[in-house]
Amino acid sequence: MGFSEEFVEAAGPRAATRLSALVRRWARVWQLPFLPSRVQVKHNARLRSTVARYLKNTRTIEVGPRFFSLRTRQIDVLAHEMAHAAIDFKHGQAVNVHGQEWQSFVRAVGFTPRARLTTAGARPKRTGLEIPPLYAHRCPVCHMLRLSKRPIKRWRCRSCVEAGLEGTLKITRVAREK
Repeated sequence: MGFSEEFVEAAGPRAATRLSALVRRWARVWQLPFLPSRVQVKHNARLRSTVARYLKNTRTIEVGPRFFSLRTRQIDVLAHEMAHAAIDFKHGQAVNVHGQEWQSFVRAVGFTPRARLTTAGARPKRTGLEIPPLYAHRCPVCHMLRLSKRPIKRWRCRSCVEAGLEGTLKITRVAREK
């Protein structure tokens, strides 16, 4: 199995040996016995918001610092990423990243397929249901109103500019209700 030296150092030799044995078992279940020798697992200290990721072009799994602090969930995360590698070898790009094929691979090794890992202390993902603030851009002369998600100082009132005036708009933040 291709665990990098940095990974073994960060995880510890016993944990790396245990994880390597699990990966070999999963590869047999997925009928891809060559998988452990063709996928490299590396520690990437720069990963901040992502626990781990599979890189198709280099067939590498990168794990970040949060991976090592997840003592009880490391196996879930590694199974998730190894399933991506297995799908890559078995189906190439013909399937959805978290599609049915990937989900069946994750279930086959005894885990619940999840696209994201929820952990304590992690920032909640924005759902899109939050209402962003609005900014009102109002012309003090003709009272023309234009709204935007952020203040835009370069906007001018077209009517006032055409009339030879400066056209500067007064910007105020508008409170929005849900």
